[in-house]
Amino acid sequence: MGLLAVIAFVIIFFVISDYGLYSVYKLRRRKSQLEENIVRLEKEQKALKEEIKRLKTDPEYIEKVVRNKYRMARQGEEVFRVIKQKKDSSK
Repeated sequence: MGLLAVIAFVIIFFVISDYGLYSVYKLRRRKSQLEENIVRLEKEQKALKEEIKRLKTDPEYIEKVVRNKYRMARQGEEVFRVIKQKKDSSK
């Protein structure tokens, strides 16, 4: 009976407790997810730093961003706005 109690204690301690195999597995999996997240964020940070550099030094890139994002035109260009008509649902 005493041996059975010791075995049960060992199983509970090493498998179920905070120091158990399942907890270690969950921590390793979480660590792996965090490491992947770090790699992704480092890539994103690198891309943002490159964009900052281009925005500070590349006038053509600045023009491209302004034209696309803010729909601005060069001086002397004509801008046409196309308005879509709503379909009449009563017909």
